[in-house]
Amino acid sequence: MTLEEGARAAARELARGETEASAREVVQRVAGESVQVSISRDGEHARVRLVRPVRLLGLVELSAEQTADASARVEQPSLGGAPPGGPP
Repeated sequence: MTLEEGARAAARELARGETEASAREVVQRVAGESVQVSISRDGEHARVRLVRPVRLLGLVELSAEQTADASARVEQPSLGGAPPGGPP
């Protein structure tokens, strides 16, 4: 999987109201464990930045980094609708 997919998946988790821990778990599952994760919230948006070192043939770490950014608008629960996470 790609770094970009991991950033998008984590931003979607946060947009649905999931925890930062949940978003970090998604990043590890999608983009791997060697990824640094930064999460921020700016008003109505959740932002995710992933950074990982560039490796040559998976072995030699170069002095370069690959980054991916994603943001998503945080969903607001509808008034009178089902509670977050679905109906009871």
